[in-house]
Amino acid sequence: MPLSRARLVYRLKAGAPLLLALLAGGCVPAPAPTPMVCAGLDQCRMADPCVDIRRAGVAAGKLPFADRPAMAVAFDHACQGSTIGAFLMADAFDHGSGGLRRNDDLAARFYRLAATPPPPVRPGLPLPSREPPLAEAAYRLGLMHWEGRGVPQDLAAASIWLSRAANAGHEQARLALKGLGQRAK
Repeated sequence: MPLSRARLVYRLKAGAPLLLALLAGGCVPAPAPTPMVCAGLDQCRMADPCVDIRRAGVAAGKLPFADRPAMAVAFDHACQGSTIGAFLMADAFDHGSGGLRRNDDLAARFYRLAATPPPPVRPGLPLPSREPPLAEAAYRLGLMHWEGRGVPQDLAAASIWLSRAANAGHEQARLALKGLGQRAK
């Protein structure tokens, strides 16, 4: 059974890191695990919304966001490590804009991608995006944890994400942390 163009592109993209590792001279040792901020998350299941969305697209026989070109570009960039692309996707899902229905779960997952530093460079693999994590994304994810919207309500996780945003100079996050501290008393 011949593969459709979309499935072929998906399979090539999915296998690209393995193919590059093999072409680079064999096995690439796995990097040492790095601590991740997963407070309030079920085993970091939120780490990569791209996989779930691509699977749904393959099952439906079409590319994700094929009918929304701007969202398709933002999605592709987000899935390649762009914090700005991840933020655009999160914002669209958070507010129900860009032709997307509001989805708090996906908004939180994309905010997490936008608020997290890129993974360390691994030998033999393409370089990840070097965009810095976005303080606004950390702030919004902190609020989602505070409110229990799209993620379980978790004040400790809210504090972690709001602290990250405040440490990056986000004034509203600093004020929210102050309010969170008063609420805890």
